[in-house]
Amino acid sequence: MEKKLSIIGVDAYGKAMLQELGGRGFRFINCVNMEDNGNGSFDESALATELKDNDLAFVVANNCSAYSAKIAQYCKSLGILTLGLLPDADAAKQFLDCADSAMVVNSVADVESIAVMMHQMAYLPGHINIDIVDVRAVLKNSGLFYFGIGTAEGNDRCIAATQAAVDGVNIKPDNIIVVVSSSNEYAFTIGELTKLNDYLQTKFPKSDILWGNNTDVALDKEIRVSVLLASKR
Repeated sequence: MEKKLSIIGVDAYGKAMLQELGGRGFRFINCVNMEDNGNGSFDESALATELKDNDLAFVVANNCSAYSAKIAQYCKSLGILTLGLLPDADAAKQFLDCADSAMVVNSVADVESIAVMMHQMAYLPGHINIDIVDVRAVLKNSGLFYFGIGTAEGNDRCIAATQAAVDGVNIKPDNIIVVVSSSNEYAFTIGELTKLNDYLQTKFPKSDILWGNNTDVALDKEIRVSVLLASKR
């Protein structure tokens, strides 16, 4: 399936991330060289062409500069769900002024994991389907977001995988999307769903939870839990 999301680098930090991510199958846009004489303006038509048919854009930046803010604001003006990926909490919070939401990332691996799992969550069909409409409803004009993934097997695999997915949560979420993946032979059960729901309701009692479920034959006995959490502004 064609990936309808882009990863945009807007400064030296973002450009370095793109270079390390090269060849991973996503649309990469280097905006470092689009800036006009350092005054924060850029070729809007060129960026619009790069973003054609996109639903979602990650803006990777070191901070909320005037230029990165303008890039994010322009993406939003095109109706694209625009998410900032920045290296610290203060920068991420500032970026909320120009993007739909933002998250703290610490490495290229973080950026890749978020992009891959967001693509799977937003675009891949499932038995109980989550799609870009659901993702947009949770993240559009929200506060900070967090994305976590956990994998486990055994009798308590659903709880172990969920604990791993939310272990690093650094926000108080108001909305949560959970997508559970399992193999056909060792499929996710109603009993596991009940346990997982009880665990999340206890840990995040004020959150609304939306569920999805799909099949991944590569998992065998394992279960994978992908969790998207977002706070309100």
